[in-house]
Amino acid sequence: MKIFFNKYLIISLLCLSSVTGNSLGTWTYKGIFGGGDCDVTYSFSINNKGYVGAGRTSPSSYKSDMWEYDPVSNIWIQKASFPGGDRGSIVSFVINNKAYAGMGYNGAVYSKDLWEYDPITNQWAAKANFPGAARYSCIAFALDGKGYIGTGFNGSILTDFYQYNPSTDSWIQKADFPGTPRQAASCFAVNDMGYLTGGFISGISFNDLWQYQPLNDLWIQKASLPAAARRGMSTFVINQMAYAGLGYDNLNYYTDLWKYDAAINAWTVETGFGGVERYLAFAFEIGSTAFVGTGSRGNVSSPVFISDFWEFDSNTTSSNEIKSDILTVWYNGLYININGLMPNEMEYALIDLSGKIVNQGKVESNSIPFRTLYKGVFLLKLYNNNSLSQVFKFQNL
Repeated sequence: MKIFFNKYLIISLLCLSSVTGNSLGTWTYKGIFGGGDCDVTYSFSINNKGYVGAGRTSPSSYKSDMWEYDPVSNIWIQKASFPGGDRGSIVSFVINNKAYAGMGYNGAVYSKDLWEYDPITNQWAAKANFPGAARYSCIAFALDGKGYIGTGFNGSILTDFYQYNPSTDSWIQKADFPGTPRQAASCFAVNDMGYLTGGFISGISFNDLWQYQPLNDLWIQKASLPAAARRGMSTFVINQMAYAGLGYDNLNYYTDLWKYDAAINAWTVETGFGGVERYLAFAFEIGSTAFVGTGSRGNVSSPVFISDFWEFDSNTTSSNEIKSDILTVWYNGLYININGLMPNEMEYALIDLSGKIVNQGKVESNSIPFRTLYKGVFLLKLYNNNSLSQVFKFQNL
């Protein structure tokens, strides 16, 4: 290993992401969501098209529009609006190429209705209401032809959990979520198992992971997310690998992304989100790619709403391949210096493994300025024209 010594500290830098092959994915900026600045939308994908709808455009303004995304043309087309009225925090799942969406909150009223959307006819149909209390900030997923909705908030934190059968348009109550009660959890489904992670209660966030087994109607705790506890994460599944990231912990917003392998119950760090930190962003997957966008950041009582969206490719590698894996780096207390590596006119973000942005700014010559760096492992992300160009992992000893 080539290491430069000086009186301040030693840093070893290892090129990790798009520059080293297929081990990590890459992010590409795709543009602006057709529905504009918003958060707490619902999202799903059917037949290689993505759908995003409803949500919040200000702390007290909600909407019901829905948009279809074509990844081939990179175009959003407005579709039939959600018929239940303006609201946010609607949850959704897909069964047999039809989407089911419901629940939510409009700033005054909690909902418990369920609607079926057929993308072929572009029409919505009312279905049997959710049998539990009206709520929002809950989870939903589909397993083996059945839908599941549970947890959430309606003035009280809820833990009940229900199964929906689209063949009979009926609901059955299932085992309550046994973990600490919470709202704003995130979820995903892999190999006909459901998973819940994150969330918060009374300002306390979580990073634990729970698996729901539908055949046994049983919840089992699994390996926790090895990063900061948080709420409002975005999740998606590609090739039976689950991805979870972004979010907020009552203090920091995050951009980190983690991959969960259910077969071995293990998490690994992925290439962090290409845009600015945020929470309550939409996410859906199409093939080996996923799309993540919108959301909000800033003061939670008067947030900044966001409209950009990004594509995550789990297989793409960069053409800017660097031949050497280990690079000589030195830090003088004011700059990270990597001679001959970084061109001008690039931007960077220095992120620790919890997803917290330590510093960010423009690259100055071959040096990156930043404030005093504490010990630990960090990701250095370089951007060119708002697109993630390279990602490095390094350790400050």
